[in-house]
Amino acid sequence: MNWAKFWSPPSRLQINMAELFLICEGPTNGLDLRVLDLVIAQKLGKNVSINAAGGETSLGSVATWLEEKSRPLQNSTLGPPIDRAYSIEDRNYHSPQEVESRWIPTGKRFMWRRHEIENYLLDARIVSRAFETLRPNVDSWPVDFPSTTDEVGNLLNTLAATVLDHYIGWLTYWTLVDEKKRRGNTRIDWPSPPLSEYGTRDQWLEYLSRECARAKNDSRTFASLAEFDENGIADLYDHLRADSIARGRLLEDVGGHELMSSLLSHMNQNGISHISLNLFETELIRALDREYMSGYFEPDDFVRLADRLV
Repeated sequence: MNWAKFWSPPSRLQINMAELFLICEGPTNGLDLRVLDLVIAQKLGKNVSINAAGGETSLGSVATWLEEKSRPLQNSTLGPPIDRAYSIEDRNYHSPQEVESRWIPTGKRFMWRRHEIENYLLDARIVSRAFETLRPNVDSWPVDFPSTTDEVGNLLNTLAATVLDHYIGWLTYWTLVDEKKRRGNTRIDWPSPPLSEYGTRDQWLEYLSRECARAKNDSRTFASLAEFDENGIADLYDHLRADSIARGRLLEDVGGHELMSSLLSHMNQNGISHISLNLFETELIRALDREYMSGYFEPDDFVRLADRLV
């Protein structure tokens, strides 16, 4: 992905001072950046420049570039510190164990505990506050539409259950992909170690024959695995679904994009129309502004992230 179309370097007011950067997913002025600016910079008072890099694959590239561009400062007689760039990415379908492994004190690339940034906004307390603001401005707002925190929480959990199967489908997909990588490599890989600068015919034929034989053997091994048969796939899907339900954290686990769309669709079906996604996101951020204080979420990933930016 060409992250340059989403991101432009920030201006530096004092070039002899090191800066802290936090790189997030999404476009400039996207939801991730707006939420992080509100909570990390404004609410928690962290002096950090927050920048959007587009997709998750660009996070490392942007962070590396920001740090590398400051390295000439090391030649200064004053020895100014070097810029430090951190990143935060969506959890998506990564396991809780992998998420926790990212939060080491010396780490620079962190991962939300919830599926994505939307899952923090779709907290019943925040959504109910947003409804309070929207309700007086919508003539068609039903009098019996959920309004209290408990009522909104029940609605959100009901909607999360309707998108659960879609979430489990993708979770099963990525679990199978990881398992395939672990069980065998059916690709024809490049020479390792590399051949000499100009490999001879004998060297190339020896490498290619050996590598194709390995790929064929891995293919035979993969073809015999019961986990990738229809029954094995169904067992994995059902296991992951049951495990997700047992965790009791559907509002954190299912895709926030899908849940947000489902909530807007439900509102529209109940006569609450003319509320765009952008307007709803803005009201959720305003509600977060009114609601948030340190320790608001359990655990509060925003506090944890701010503490790592040093």
